[in-house]
Amino acid sequence: MIEALGNIGDFLGGIGVVITLIYLAGQVRQNTRSVRISAFQTAQRDIADKLDGLSHDPELIRIFFDGNHNFESLSKEDRRRYAIFMTGWLRRYETLLYQTHLGNIDRAQWAGQLSEIRTAFEYPGARAWWGQAKGSFNRDLREFVEGDLLAPDHRTPPPNKAIEADA
Repeated sequence: MIEALGNIGDFLGGIGVVITLIYLAGQVRQNTRSVRISAFQTAQRDIADKLDGLSHDPELIRIFFDGNHNFESLSKEDRRRYAIFMTGWLRRYETLLYQTHLGNIDRAQWAGQLSEIRTAFEYPGARAWWGQAKGSFNRDLREFVEGDLLAPDHRTPPPNKAIEADA
């Protein structure tokens, strides 16, 4: 009889462990989802803040568009400002790519960011700047830009000239 009660206790204890593991798995899934949402929101906010800063500085807007077309034609000071802006802007994508590789950002969300970064690298000035600056970025971003963005089939004119016309 005591042995039977012991077996029942072991059985109930096993059920308790299974229920606990199911609960913990749900908590891990919920936490993973929260981390992913937070990582993406942070990256999006950082990119938006960088672009918002650009939109509030008419001189930087001029430098940005002039530099995109011909980086070398900018004055030394304007090349520095262009380089600082582009480095800061691209650092945000470096982080976004890193978070994607870690699995914290869904690949579909990363894919949604590609049109913006791809458009920037379709300009000859951005490519000229990249040629000088690429050594300061991590290997993953360098491989992404060199392999995916600067590949010959991606060097078509930017699809949206309307933004440029207003600048």
